[in-house]
Order: sequence, then C-alpha cells, then structure tokens
Amino acid sequence: MATAADKIIKKELDKLGSEITKEQRKSYEDVLNKIFKDGQSPQQAMGLSDETLEAFYGYAYNLYGSGNYLDAQRIFQFLINLDASRSKYALGLAASMHMQKNYQAAIEAYMLAAFYDQENPVPFFHIADCYIKLDNPYGALLALDDAIRLGFYPRYTLLRSKAILMRKKIRDDLGLPDTPPPIKEYLILQGCDVEGLDIEKLFLPGSEGEEEKFEEAVKKAEGTSQEREKAQMIVQESSESGDVDLEPGRQWDPPKLEL
Repeated sequence: MATAADKIIKKELDKLGSEITKEQRKSYEDVLNKIFKDGQSPQQAMGLSDETLEAFYGYAYNLYGSGNYLDAQRIFQFLINLDASRSKYALGLAASMHMQKNYQAAIEAYMLAAFYDQENPVPFFHIADCYIKLDNPYGALLALDDAIRLGFYPRYTLLRSKAILMRKKIRDDLGLPDTPPPIKEYLILQGCDVEGLDIEKLFLPGSEGEEEKFEEAVKKAEGTSQEREKAQMIVQESSESGDVDLEPGRQWDPPKLEL
C-alpha cells in the first residue's frame, strides 16, 4: 500500500511530464526519496556542501548590491528552499522584495529571518518601514517596539537610536503620548539589574547618565548568562554597527546584507 510519502513523490514526478530523460527522472526520484522517506534536508539530498550554498549566497549578495533585486530574490528563495534555518537567506529575500516595493511579502520574509535569529532587531526595524509604506502606523509601532527591545546590545546603538526617533515621530503624528518603549520587563528577563535605572529617562534627550547605567546593566547580564555568550562575542568582534548604516535623523536606508 502506497504511503503518504509515495503519493507525494509520484505527484511531483508526474509534474515533470515526458520532456525529461529516464536518467533525469531517476535522479529527481532519488532526491525526493531522501527528503520524504529518509528525512534529509533538500541540501543534503542534493549533495550540496555548505561552501556551495555560500557561493550561491555570494552571487545573490552581489546581485543585490548592484541593484538587480529580482534575480537576487530568486536566488535567495532558492537558498531558503535548501535551508530555511539560515536567517541571512531570509533577510536577503526580504530585502530584495523590500527594494521592489513588495512590502507585504517582505514583511513575511523578515519575520522568517527574525524567527531564526531571535536576538536580532534588524528585521523588525525594516518591518516597520514596510508597515509605514503600507500606511499601517500601528503595525510600524509594534515592529519598532521589538527593534528597540532587542537592540540593547552596543552593536545596535545606532539602530536603536533611529528606531526611537521613528517611534516618537509616528506617535506624535497619531497624537499618542510619548511613552517609553516596553523594554524594562525584557531587560529583567535577560538578567539585567535594572535597580536604579530610570527606564523613562533612558529614551529621552539628555539621557547620557542613564545610558551609562543601561550599558553597565547589560554588561553584567552578559557576564552572568551563558546563553548570551554568542551575542557577547559578536559585540566584542564588531567595532562598529554591522547591521544598517544609520544616523539619527537620516531617512530609511536599504538593508545591508552580511557576506
């Protein structure tokens, strides 16, 4: 009796029609069997090395950098089909869609990037811009809150500053009070000692003193939490922001991808 996997494989093979050779059909069937019966990833089933995927990524990266967003999008989508767990593939796909003004699809791809890199504020920052372009300021506010909440590591200082300014402007335009972002509870969950730290002052002009206390609280949390070792190494290795080329007051810039 045919299993569910057998039915899926037959359906996919039937789509190929008669235009391919028997050898090509057999090769495709072998790949499908490895995926649906052996539980291999598409990358493993096709025998592609990590180096090969990185070569594809480098090509897509260059296409994106040269403004060829549609072709870049196709390659990033191909890479996601091979291995969806690499957040930079999803970020590349989202950025390519973003630059083509396909904002709703870009939001979905940014969310995929955020799912696989849950300590990265960059996807949420760009989601906010997509929501602004879609005339959804409330969606943008939610995304900015997440960007600010996750942007407490020093490498994201510029992004956090930009997000705070964007958040304030949107709230002003909507006639909402300029309340501080919901970050205190998150800091506590991360092990930060927030005693003596005035969260409200932290996000207002002239908050240099509170910023120092804030950074010190984060450093202490990083030093006591093994789960933050990876993030701490990133901070130490990065002498400047590697996420987005930002300065407070500047207009939104296209996402910068990592190579």
